[in-house]
Amino acid sequence: MPSIKQKTFFLLTVCILATTLGSAASNWSIYDNTGLNTGVVSADSPTVQVVNITADTTDTTLTPDDDTAYPVQLTPDYLSENYNITAAYNATNGTDSDLTHLKNGMWYTKFTPNNTAGNKLLFSANGTTTKQGVKNSNEEANITKTLNIGDYTVELQDKYDKPVKAGMEFELEAVVTDQSDNVKDDSEASVEAYFTNPDETTTTTKIDNYEAGEFYNSRVNYPDNPNSTYLMHVKAINDTTGDTEGTTSRIIDIAPQVKGEITGFDAEGGCGTQEEVSSCEQGATIDIEYSITSAEAENVNLSIFAFNNSGRTRLDTMNLTEDSSTLFSGSVQVPDINTSKYDKEIEFKFNATNRNRESVDRRNITLNTFTIDDRSSATTYLGKEYELNIFLGKPFSLDDYSMDRFNNIEVDIDDSNGTNYERFTMNNLSYSETEGVVTASTVIDEDNPTGSYSLEITAENNYGEEKTEVSGFSVKDADATFETEENIEVEVNRLEPATFNIEAENLLQQENELEAEVTELEDQITINDNPITLQPEEDTDIEIEINLTELNDKEGEIKFTDASTNYNQTTEIEIDTPDCNRQAGNLCLESRDDIDVTAGTTSEFTETIDLRYIGEQDGSVTYNTTIEGEISPYLSIENESEDTELSGSKEVTVTFQPEATGTYTGDIVFDTESGEELTVPTTLNYQPNEDENSNEQNKDISISADPTSLDLGYLQEGSSTTKTVTITNNGEDTSESLSITSDDYTVTSSFQSQLAAGNTQEITLNFEDVEEENGRINLDIGETTSITVTANIVTNRASSLRDRKSRLQSQVESGSTQQQDLTEISAQISNYETALTAENYEEAQETYQEIDSTLQRISSETTTTPPDNPGEENNENSGGLPILPIAGAVIALLLIGFIFYESYIPEEGDPLYSVLGE
Repeated sequence: MPSIKQKTFFLLTVCILATTLGSAASNWSIYDNTGLNTGVVSADSPTVQVVNITADTTDTTLTPDDDTAYPVQLTPDYLSENYNITAAYNATNGTDSDLTHLKNGMWYTKFTPNNTAGNKLLFSANGTTTKQGVKNSNEEANITKTLNIGDYTVELQDKYDKPVKAGMEFELEAVVTDQSDNVKDDSEASVEAYFTNPDETTTTTKIDNYEAGEFYNSRVNYPDNPNSTYLMHVKAINDTTGDTEGTTSRIIDIAPQVKGEITGFDAEGGCGTQEEVSSCEQGATIDIEYSITSAEAENVNLSIFAFNNSGRTRLDTMNLTEDSSTLFSGSVQVPDINTSKYDKEIEFKFNATNRNRESVDRRNITLNTFTIDDRSSATTYLGKEYELNIFLGKPFSLDDYSMDRFNNIEVDIDDSNGTNYERFTMNNLSYSETEGVVTASTVIDEDNPTGSYSLEITAENNYGEEKTEVSGFSVKDADATFETEENIEVEVNRLEPATFNIEAENLLQQENELEAEVTELEDQITINDNPITLQPEEDTDIEIEINLTELNDKEGEIKFTDASTNYNQTTEIEIDTPDCNRQAGNLCLESRDDIDVTAGTTSEFTETIDLRYIGEQDGSVTYNTTIEGEISPYLSIENESEDTELSGSKEVTVTFQPEATGTYTGDIVFDTESGEELTVPTTLNYQPNEDENSNEQNKDISISADPTSLDLGYLQEGSSTTKTVTITNNGEDTSESLSITSDDYTVTSSFQSQLAAGNTQEITLNFEDVEEENGRINLDIGETTSITVTANIVTNRASSLRDRKSRLQSQVESGSTQQQDLTEISAQISNYETALTAENYEEAQETYQEIDSTLQRISSETTTTPPDNPGEENNENSGGLPILPIAGAVIALLLIGFIFYESYIPEEGDPLYSVLGE
């Protein structure tokens, strides 16, 4: 029978074996992806092999909603910097190479197998994660894959190492050889190709042309899926057996689609005042900006097209200037189109290109060729000469055209009865270069009727386009003795007398005296030298003085009467005053009531404030300018100093410099010398837009942070704290913004507007409502860097401690040591609560642990029965539950070993005879 010593040795061996087996499992798993891999590979030709890697979890919210923590696909987003995911071809002599993530936890390696090295491929994975609930590997996960190396080698004639255009057609050429390097022709082998990735597998394309040792097909298409990655498998089939005898594989990157947008299409003149340019005259200059919003463009060109029934014709092409990697600009003039051959619609076509990729945008405008404007006098008299002044020119800039621009010009005058009085043509019209008008003159005979005469002007330009303008003028009886302006509009900016003139003409060949009578504005309009004496046939100005008592728009009239004939005319007076939205004494704010602006980038921009002095002539107002409120760091006012003096009007420029996301309010205050304040409420709303983020991503920015890990210390659950971090921009470009993201914490920062290349900045990170003990935050100022965060979360467990103490109180003997300890615990719980209130969390945690340890000791000393509410505070840190399966396994192994030991009798010569004995 075995001795006690022998039995003990055996049992210890079994225990050690059981413990070793129980602790060796990895939390990560690797699986061969048979869906993406090919069954047979080629010797001496590149292959791509894909595996799936998963990680166990403890968080049921990461997986399907059935309260089970399933494994998740392991992606780079879940990994810390401390991981190794590698493959080694031929584990004995191979070198580890890092795997590349394809998608959704699928990782691949590229290498060239050969018969000499063998067919073993070892995949290994280990490391730590940053995602809460996703387990670290613990132990290394690995699998060994046995490759099936076929008899055929497939060699492609191109490298396929650059991104390609989605859907592009290309020629695939392949040479197939056997293991003796004999070339296989199309009587022995067939070649097929297809593309596959986790989302789709394309239809197989036969490479069925053969010539001079090569299989080829010039009509193979890449998948039509921009910004994606595929495996291209090209396989050779033995025509005799129908089996695949070899496959070569390549990673194919489908390039992102080039996308852009027209961000500037503006004209200062020549295209009217419409917000979006839609109609322009010939020769108008349009300033253009074109922004690349996706991928990169090597160049952007602009083509201009005209249209007719036969299609479209290219009029001009130009390359825009590359201002940056994402912005192209230029200027173009609207062409002078022959509208007899083409429509008036003009197309501007933008074409952004980059290595067989392109993005096309279009903008159309309508050509406005010319305009007609009657600039003649509105009134004439029987028997007096009347001069026609007709403008023919560009419709927006109002640059005039000479008569050489027109094939025909006709002007018809019809009297008040509709009878044609006179016609003018190119023969009796002339062009005044100094006035920029076409002119002619006529006299309305005294035997013609008075009243409204019509003027019809027709012009046909050199391209055969005809336009007509109908106007008119009034013909009055010669019995009129004088003529005055029918209406005048004047502007009064101050509460002081202002002088204006009304034009008057004496139609008599003798002196004429006029009497003036003011209606509606009797107290505010004074006419000097009333009655007014006009010399024979005199053209003169009648001077009037306006003295307002308040700055409000007003209307009135002045009636002029020839006392000798009782003939009279009335002049309408319209007085315009400043639009004072706000006023402080003699200081007036015009045009706007406040400033409310929204910004999507950190670029500096300006707004204006119009101020006007409305006091007495030759006076002024003195004021000081201040900025109040939370908006003050984000704006400044140019050329404003203390005691600024204003005697007229002034445009004040307000410069905004957005920095931190949010809405900021405040006031711009102009404090006058009289103590009155003119306040302009001001609001800035800054929300970074997608273009700003896109532009930031295209810069050369390399960000680092110090430190890379933060310990928030002891915190009560849901409380807030701050930490400082120094960030450094190691790149070549300035970063304009900082964004902070985290799945674990709510964080804001004190980042100051920008970080220049090579500079550092200390920022304050504000952690709010902290609940997680472990997590990560990501800082992004053009490049992302991560900072790990730890904290000791303290919750108020005083009530639970008192409940446990109360339960034990009834179980201990009176006067015992345990009872004394429980009495002391009451005071310790009070100290615990005091420390929490004072936010001495570290002291509170230490006190809690001391109380908890004492309660556990008393519980073990007084009873072996589990308490009613077992260890609710200890569950969070225990981790005891996973040991039960291991303990069970160890007990089972011990039992099996014992039975084997008792029933097995070794004989001399058995390997165990020396261990177990007789």
